[in-house]
Amino acid sequence: MKILSIVLAIVLSCLNFQLSLATTNLAELIGEYLAVIARGPSLRDSLRFDGPEDELQFELMVCRERSWTPESSNEKCINFTRVRSSQAASYPSLHLSWLRTKLPAYDTWRIVEVQDAFLGEYPYTRIVVMLNGKAAVFGYDPKHGPFGLLFILSIGGINTDDLLEQDISRGFTPSIFLNKDTP
Repeated sequence: MKILSIVLAIVLSCLNFQLSLATTNLAELIGEYLAVIARGPSLRDSLRFDGPEDELQFELMVCRERSWTPESSNEKCINFTRVRSSQAASYPSLHLSWLRTKLPAYDTWRIVEVQDAFLGEYPYTRIVVMLNGKAAVFGYDPKHGPFGLLFILSIGGINTDDLLEQDISRGFTPSIFLNKDTP
């Protein structure tokens, strides 16, 4: 019985160490993500963290704003997305630039909760981060699945999709984040 208790204590100690190590790695990744957003994220940064879907949604909004429709067959729209993709480090991320305007100002941040979750059928790790007392919920998928490696699900309790819809209804356009030399 005593040996079983010792083995159990060792196993639990190893599991706690692994959880601590995983949280540390997540903290480093979130710190890097927040630093990227703070400095002005490039399209390359967006592709590294978020994956292409959210960025493409913002690019298509620019195409519609410029009357480059239908987006899937309009040469100007296709060229716009191709040029940005081929020179991803040279162009700003429209999606992450928008998220930058939504995140609260913060001096400090800390992870307060980590748990396994699902978005539909896709597993991910749900991470609640406090930014000066305001919660931002991140998702982490080490397999870099359909939602990317690290993504923000909600800020201050409001889903980021809902935040975007609110901004669009107020006249938001992602063109404000484009450089003057963007095609």
